[in-house]
Amino acid sequence: MSRPPLPEKTRRAQDTASDPAVSAWVTANAGAGKTTVLVRRAIRLMMAGVPPARILCLTYTKAAAAHMANEVLRVLSDWVRLDDQALDAKLAEVDPAPISDLRRARARRLFTAALETPGGLKVQTIHAFCDRVLHQFPFEARVPAGFEVLDEVSEKDLLARARLAVLLEAAFAPAGPLGQALARAVEVASDQNLAQALDAAVRERRRLTRFLDRFGGAGADHALAAALGIETRETLAAVESKIIEKALLPRSEWSNVAATLAALGGNAKRRGETLAAAALMSYLTAALDEYLSVFFTNDGDPREEAGFGGENARRLQPVLFARMIAERDRLIPLIDKRAAAAARERSAALTALAEATVRRYQAMKTARGVLDFGDLVAKTVDLLTDTAAAWVHYKLDSGVDHILIDEAQDTSPEQWTLIEKLAEEFFAGRGAREDRPRTIFAVGDEKQSIFS
Repeated sequence: MSRPPLPEKTRRAQDTASDPAVSAWVTANAGAGKTTVLVRRAIRLMMAGVPPARILCLTYTKAAAAHMANEVLRVLSDWVRLDDQALDAKLAEVDPAPISDLRRARARRLFTAALETPGGLKVQTIHAFCDRVLHQFPFEARVPAGFEVLDEVSEKDLLARARLAVLLEAAFAPAGPLGQALARAVEVASDQNLAQALDAAVRERRRLTRFLDRFGGAGADHALAAALGIETRETLAAVESKIIEKALLPRSEWSNVAATLAALGGNAKRRGETLAAAALMSYLTAALDEYLSVFFTNDGDPREEAGFGGENARRLQPVLFARMIAERDRLIPLIDKRAAAAARERSAALTALAEATVRRYQAMKTARGVLDFGDLVAKTVDLLTDTAAAWVHYKLDSGVDHILIDEAQDTSPEQWTLIEKLAEEFFAGRGAREDRPRTIFAVGDEKQSIFS
């Protein structure tokens, strides 16, 4: 079954997007032919005289890279076998340029040129590209020469070992900083949640390291407090102490007040029962939670006056209910401070454990001479950002004139930094060659982004 012909508007748009002389970003829905346009552009670049080795095509998965390379080779191999008339028709589908004997001859030579390109067509994942660059410049990139890349299973295993080592260290020294951090963390997180949080921190280790390098030690705690809108001195214990010690309903009166409320019935009775339960609790945090539920709903909203007792109850005990309303109003800002202080202490605990886990994980990788997938991009970005290794940048720049990016919506910010570094000489200074245009081309669909 033959495909229906493309609408004229679509054909013109594809002609424009695949023009090898211009940079472009193509966005379109799934199935609209974005990858086809990318393949077409790669072929048009070669038809324009660009050596295959000077075209770098970056994809998101190995499967996509293999598919794209196979599509390019399939088209070029077909051209070798076609007679002039059939070849002219195929060339017209790919490139609107006028047909000539010279163009036919070039088209028939492209398959051989692609096969004879050292290392094959440069169609690869970003991680594969970074792997090649780091192996080429290990000294400049400060990575082990001949390093191996951890596969997903090995990475998870090494990460689990690093995490376990840190948790055991913390458990065997409960009075130390790590031990105290672990005690705080297990108060609010299950074993599984804590493991997931530490794994996530290791994956985001560059951001964590930048944060710690910027603020360091006590500075990190000050930064957390400032981000949460509290003073450094406002610890969780200090806020909870203020709630209890400055209460307009002192703890010594809770039982008597509870009995008075219970006798009034309705909502007043329910608030009294809660207050009576708080009075019987010896553990401060539990008592405090129960006490606060007298004044706030399960959703954390301040109770309305009717929530403390009916109109008749408030008329019988006006002074008591006025005190309760005043206490509610006093507690409103303290509730937010308590939540902020708790978040700060949990964050500080997780940061301490995460920093130790990152250090242990990095040490284990160094001892084994391995990198993980996150390292590949990060180390390559560092290499291309390092002014001391400018000659490396020059060597890479001199080997690439065109960068094509598939599934661009799934390219992470750090990967985009890498692409920007690769292409920053394309349009300025000596890198901008009048005799040889240099371009960037990307295709993607933001609606399909796995990173949202």
